[in-house]
Amino acid sequence: MRLGILFNLKNKEKDKPLVTIQTFLDRADLSLSPNGKDNDLRFGLGIGLPINLK
Repeated sequence: MRLGILFNLKNKEKDKPLVTIQTFLDRADLSLSPNGKDNDLRFGLGIGLPINLK
């Protein structure tokens, strides 16, 4: 299961996004205890640059 948030930073001149930032929490096996010491909870950060192809 993955929970995440996307942020879009806009250009000053245009309404097109300058960069997209994604943060997320990820857990591969939901049957494990959330308070356990199994190291199954991961945190991630992604940065994307928008590319427009015409």
